[in-house]
Amino acid sequence: MQNEVFCVISFDSTHQAIAAEMAVTGLSGARLIPLPPEISEGCGMALRVNREDAEKAVDLLKTSGTAYQDVYTLTVHGADRTAVKMSGK
Repeated sequence: MQNEVFCVISFDSTHQAIAAEMAVTGLSGARLIPLPPEISEGCGMALRVNREDAEKAVDLLKTSGTAYQDVYTLTVHGADRTAVKMSGK
């Protein structure tokens, strides 16, 4: 069984999450998802991006002035899921 690894960016509000989705429009695969249960902080919405696009996504958020809470790497292996905090605001 292969691991699926991606990044999740959390937000303080749904408004910030929607603004973030608009800010990263050009990134392939970027989309809003429910906040994974492994991440307990946030508004309930998160931005999922490919792992290789995480730095670019954060740069786009900063450039657009869109606030975010934290950035996590989420690894899914079957039913096992692990979130590791990469950085914060």
